[in-house]
Amino acid sequence: MELFHDVEFWIALAFIVAVVVLIKKAAPGITGGLDARAARIKEEIEEAKRLRAEAEATLAEYQRKQRRPSSPAPRKMPSASAARPRPNSMRH
Repeated sequence: MELFHDVEFWIALAFIVAVVVLIKKAAPGITGGLDARAARIKEEIEEAKRLRAEAEATLAEYQRKQRRPSSPAPRKMPSASAARPRPNSMRH
């Protein structure tokens, strides 16, 4: 059993044990943090979808208002040349 007398074996074993212990201890914290981040990102995406729908509805409303005249167009005014008196008719 010369393997147990080799220093490199004990260093490798200690490294493997340390990695396993760190993974066991750190895994819940890491996964919890990732889950919280995923939930926050999901909420932000839902908020963005809601805001986009609201913006699209507002845009559609403004486009409808723009297409529909707000008041009837004024009646056609007589042209300036027809409304002004003729120079020949003023002289008598």
